[in-house]
Amino acid sequence: MKTVIASTLVVLSSMALQAPEAFSQSHDSVSLQTQQNTLIAGQLKTNRRSPRPSLGRPNRLQGPLSVVGNWSGGMHSKGDDALAHFQLSIPSGQGANKQGTWKLIGQQGVMAQGPASIQVQGNTVNLDFQNYYGQTLELQGSFQNGGQKIAGHDVNNPNYVFAFTK
Repeated sequence: MKTVIASTLVVLSSMALQAPEAFSQSHDSVSLQTQQNTLIAGQLKTNRRSPRPSLGRPNRLQGPLSVVGNWSGGMHSKGDDALAHFQLSIPSGQGANKQGTWKLIGQQGVMAQGPASIQVQGNTVNLDFQNYYGQTLELQGSFQNGGQKIAGHDVNNPNYVFAFTK
């Protein structure tokens, strides 16, 4: 009798794992417990939890956003397709205030260049390009794409927008 019950449990175990829907009918009183399913008196009870609803984005661990690195991108007037191409280099350093260099690149090469001051507060990035044709170009933006992009506008002329990527 023990051999019949043991072999029945083995058969039921493999069937319950392979085709749980086969146990919707009632069978003799048998109890079988696996990690995934419990079979009691021919009724299958799953031990699986229903999945949590997705928030539409994967879970990622991420450190603080950093402006350190080499950035390139452009600035243009909203609605205009003429783009001024910039390169920005920011070496590593302590604190939220950083110093770097900027370059305005044209067809003939570097058209203008100078020092840059960068301030980061949370997700907001302020860029000051000194010696931009005798003035300071003040840009304000925010991190996007997990810190791989900074996009924003000219503080003195919000009609001019920019986007830089690492």
